[in-house]
Amino acid sequence: MKSIHCSVFLILLVFQSCQSGLPSRFLKQDQRSFSAKELLWIQYSEFLAGFGSKTDSPELKSHKETMDSAWDKIAVQSRKPIADFLASENLHFTSKTVLYPFSGTDVLNLFNFFPNSDYYICFGLEAAIAQSEPPANYDLVKKNLKGIQILSKFLADRNYFTYKVMREEMNSGKLEGALPVYLAFLTRLGYQVFEVEPLELNRKLGSDWQKINGFRLRFYDPKTFKVKQLDYWKIFLFSGDTLGKDMDSDPLARYFEGLGKKAVFQKSAEYLFHGESRKFTRDLFLKNTNLVVQDDSGFPLRFFPEEGWKRSIYGSYDKSWNLPGAITPDPQPELLVYKMAKPLPFPFGYGVLAGKEKQRSLLMVVQKKGELTVHSNKNE
Repeated sequence: MKSIHCSVFLILLVFQSCQSGLPSRFLKQDQRSFSAKELLWIQYSEFLAGFGSKTDSPELKSHKETMDSAWDKIAVQSRKPIADFLASENLHFTSKTVLYPFSGTDVLNLFNFFPNSDYYICFGLEAAIAQSEPPANYDLVKKNLKGIQILSKFLADRNYFTYKVMREEMNSGKLEGALPVYLAFLTRLGYQVFEVEPLELNRKLGSDWQKINGFRLRFYDPKTFKVKQLDYWKIFLFSGDTLGKDMDSDPLARYFEGLGKKAVFQKSAEYLFHGESRKFTRDLFLKNTNLVVQDDSGFPLRFFPEEGWKRSIYGSYDKSWNLPGAITPDPQPELLVYKMAKPLPFPFGYGVLAGKEKQRSLLMVVQKKGELTVHSNKNE
């Protein structure tokens, strides 16, 4: 009888693992299964998000009120409109792995569009300062709270960050890199971040070595009982960067190639993949990609010919923007037919630069034919 019970238990465990899409050792059914260290990371993330129990001081009460106000606004102006729109268009993205180039700390939009993925990869210019142990003294990290408040309010108003704002907050000493923002924002999105792992790669550029720092977050979704993973890297892709040209000697390129089949999400990407100055990187990121969700500032539409890709366009298009010091956008005449199209019910990308009264946000959903990773009622 005992052996029968053991067999039934193993069958249920294997079934549960298969249903989740992750190995059974990654599953956590409730908070009681978290270790003491993991609970400390969860508590620290809640403190940064304004959810912590230590709200007795005026400073922490103010932080909670500011965060509640900003994220209530985000829920109304961003999260709900995007969720309703995706549901109305029957857009259900099923990619397990998602790459978000030039994301900075914009975890909000990534999860607005890809809440069901398992593995997220982000990079930006913000420092990737991380420790494997949570801080023991919260008084030493209180300075991060003001920066998190400012970014939350900025995101609530515009649904995107500007490089100027990010640089000011990072350089002012209000934020110790991207990590506190990721911890706070993921917690506000309903996840429990229970592990932080520092990452490091050494990349050779000519005769010099470049150290690439990052961090890996593992977090639990109480709604689906699944553990997810997010990697963030501080990467500056300068004009003429040859990332992807030499796979054998470049560990960063091998890292991206090793992601396998994936989706790519982009918004407000400064048209950095237009022109040919980042050709090798663009080719590397497009390799093994079967779904792209972006605005017009991501990959030029010419890389997705209709013979091999299903192209669905939503929203209205006014123009591509010649941003100061940025790449000159490729002409995309195919988008001009959307000049008078029905606007998106939410701000997305550089369309907000036309003014809220003249919303010109554009959303492209491009999927490789024969490898559909999205269900949609939108015609080609």
